[in-house]
Amino acid sequence: MKKKILSLLLTLCLVMTFVPMAAFAAEANKISITTVDELLQFAKAVDNGEYDDKTDAVVSLDADLDLTGVVWKPIGSVFDGDGNLLHYFSGKFYGNGHTISNLDFSENYGKTEYPSFGFFSEVYDAEISGLTIQGKLDVSNSGYVYFGTVAGAAVDSKITDCVSDVSFTDTDKYINGTVALCGYAIDSTIEYCQNEGNFSVMKDTSRFWMGGIVGLAQNSTVQYCANTGDMTSWTPHTGGIVGELYQDSKIINCYSTGKMVPLGNGTTDFGGIAGAVWAGTEIRHCYFAGEMDLSQYTATKPYKRLGGLVGKVWAVLQAVFLLIHLFLKTIISWKLKMSRLALSTRMLEQKRPLNT
Repeated sequence: MKKKILSLLLTLCLVMTFVPMAAFAAEANKISITTVDELLQFAKAVDNGEYDDKTDAVVSLDADLDLTGVVWKPIGSVFDGDGNLLHYFSGKFYGNGHTISNLDFSENYGKTEYPSFGFFSEVYDAEISGLTIQGKLDVSNSGYVYFGTVAGAAVDSKITDCVSDVSFTDTDKYINGTVALCGYAIDSTIEYCQNEGNFSVMKDTSRFWMGGIVGLAQNSTVQYCANTGDMTSWTPHTGGIVGELYQDSKIINCYSTGKMVPLGNGTTDFGGIAGAVWAGTEIRHCYFAGEMDLSQYTATKPYKRLGGLVGKVWAVLQAVFLLIHLFLKTIISWKLKMSRLALSTRMLEQKRPLNT
């Protein structure tokens, strides 16, 4: 009997020598989240620097979580005095189709200690997939914030198959920054995502980007995405999919059906797909099929910065603005007895600096 046991142990040891050590390493770098406490522990570990540049880390959300009563701080909430994030998430976050519900961003939005804000503040070399965020943000603090329901900013990252159902409401505070599923995308890809939340900014702002999927896209691709949320906006750049598209960014195979309500006197860029586009950017196979409500729009005709697809094309003489097979399904009900809104790619102004 002893010989048999010894033989089995020797066989097991021999088998184990053929198991790659990478398999053990992968398990060691993977955590599962099934409770709110475990989510908060993960957020604390990110703040402690345990996930900096840890691109092989895997975090799996394995249950729906209800954050009722939680005063939310973003995952990655430690910034220095100059607004630089000190510790961040760089691994893979798999939502697995689960929902983070009743996430109230309101209390900490606009506070100087959180210049980037969202479920994640900023992610670098990360992948986020299969996650649904449901909640609200009622603005009570003025400030400059890159806000995205999933991530305030994404750098060299990919966000896939995520859904945002977060309302954003600002009635009287002066704010700047972004609101979108991903606030600011840099060298990133956002695909197969959807925004269902309604956004409303009633006060004039100087630097703000509103988009269903991305607020400001820099050298990034947004593809196979949809917006069904309504947007009421007095912000400089508002688009159903992206607020502003520049530096070789692309929108491909996307659509928006949410109601669009532009405010102001025509000094902002407002489009069914993108608010503003720049040289080298691209829009393909996209359409807007929502309602454009002009009942509160006081601009004089002809409208120079409003379009069913794009509000404004900057530096158009250099732009590569592709509208190949871009089906203008834009069946819009004009509140002011206008007929169908024509495709507008306006070519009236010279290139402006990005900070205007």
